[in-house]
Amino acid sequence: MRSLIATSTVCGRTVWMFDEIRLLKSQRLGKSELTLLRNRLVDVMKKEFGNDQKRVNHSLLVLEHAEEILRQEGGDPGVVIAAALLHDIGIQEAERKYGSSAGRYQEIEGSPIARRIMMAIGLDAATVDHVCRIVGSHHSACSINSLEFRILWDADWLVNIVDEFAGAEKNWLKRMIDKIFKTKAGKRRAYELFILEESC
Repeated sequence: MRSLIATSTVCGRTVWMFDEIRLLKSQRLGKSELTLLRNRLVDVMKKEFGNDQKRVNHSLLVLEHAEEILRQEGGDPGVVIAAALLHDIGIQEAERKYGSSAGRYQEIEGSPIARRIMMAIGLDAATVDHVCRIVGSHHSACSINSLEFRILWDADWLVNIVDEFAGAEKNWLKRMIDKIFKTKAGKRRAYELFILEESC
């Protein structure tokens, strides 16, 4: 990752300025570098969404779940953090171009925006490509099945399940959780949040 020394705003966009050109694979980033990466991406994600607090909050909740699943499942933390924060980054452009926030349009529009953001921050090409594949498949689950993708998939469902299956009968919801979730940790978390709590 490049070392950040300053930012400026040009035409409403944040421009990152760096003291050196040094790209590192995110798997090798230390704890402090991952925290810096996380903070940068949170900042950029908030700027991209502007006043759309609903989408900011969604991305932050997905990140929270993704980091918890990551701790249990392993994986590349930089990819998981970036994918969690940028997975819905194409929604506003999809709405502008197509008048719809449907998943397929999010996938089309999200990858180029995510790529621009990550290249500006200085993530290595392999990480950028991996995250863009996740962003470009996060609704359809086509063409990718990496651990990091599965973590993002489950984290996103942990947030979306409330809206998607509101009022669902518990046995039916159990079957859906078993069918949809792709990691043991994600499935366990879904049971804790939506099945066990309802039993209390």
